[in-house]
Amino acid sequence: MKILVIGSGGREHALAWRGVSEGHEVWCAPGSAGMAPDGIHVSADVRVDDPEAILALARAQGVDLALIGPEQPLVDGLADTLRAAGVPTVGASSASAVMEGSKAEAKAFMLRHNIPTARHVTVGDLAEGFAALDAFEHPPVVKASGLAAGKGVTVPASFDEARSALRACLEGGRFGDAGTTVVLEERLEGQELSYFAISDGTHACTLSAAQDHKRIFEGDRGPNTGGMGAYTPAPLCTDALRARIDELRRERVVFDGIYKKLEREVHDKTKELADLSKAANEATKARDDAQADMAALKERADTEAGEFERNWKELSRSIEEDRRAHELALDAGEDKLNPARGELSM
Repeated sequence: MKILVIGSGGREHALAWRGVSEGHEVWCAPGSAGMAPDGIHVSADVRVDDPEAILALARAQGVDLALIGPEQPLVDGLADTLRAAGVPTVGASSASAVMEGSKAEAKAFMLRHNIPTARHVTVGDLAEGFAALDAFEHPPVVKASGLAAGKGVTVPASFDEARSALRACLEGGRFGDAGTTVVLEERLEGQELSYFAISDGTHACTLSAAQDHKRIFEGDRGPNTGGMGAYTPAPLCTDALRARIDELRRERVVFDGIYKKLEREVHDKTKELADLSKAANEATKARDDAQADMAALKERADTEAGEFERNWKELSRSIEEDRRAHELALDAGEDKLNPARGELSM
């Protein structure tokens, strides 16, 4: 099988290495210098933000499967582009990837569908953020809502540190557009476990659970990084916990069509916005047509008014000339007006 892996990090290297070890021909775009020694074909000139170049590479190599590692290309719709071109692809659609691309959207989605999640407040400016801090008994976790390469989360030890993190996002532009919206989230103590599943939107198969290292220094004492490694299987995922997750899945409590529901919501909202845009365009056209008609009527009225004024002046002048001629005739003692004027005898 020919496999195309999109990305250049350790995650993509591991996927590509596994593919080669199982006898597949693997290409990676853009890949990294460390991949070539493992028998991975590297296309360093193909960027992850260039879907047309990626599609061209997939077609040129006749790949049977594409695997997309980074989040941003998924949010940007790379999986949609490849699937639309007939390339089988492992990766969320753009509509589904919003769950990863926006923490604010993900939290709102979980609330709508009664999925347990930590208490939170979403803010968009500094004054709003500082006011929201008062709603928390302990310093909340400060999260840039957008994608920040795994570095957009601050776990503050004090409210002053939380305020500094808010200021860095909303005033300092520390994370660019990713930090223009911030989620303040209740801090939950304990270990974090990632439980993975691959879904086609209707069915899902689960993979091994994993835990990763994000904070620098022993004892989780430092700031978050983009990830410094992961291990699987994770001891935290016991047989009892796995059985509980499987039971939830069987009862269709958590995993029943979440991504499909989200895609439908996004589709409906997009259609609603398109309808509103169409109505606005039609209203604008109607307004412009009405203004054009009014301008034409005004021009016609002005023209007719001018013509009427000219005719009235000419008629007034003619009447005045006749009156003077009549007075002159009377003064001259004439008993008849000039026949040449076509007037009656006195």
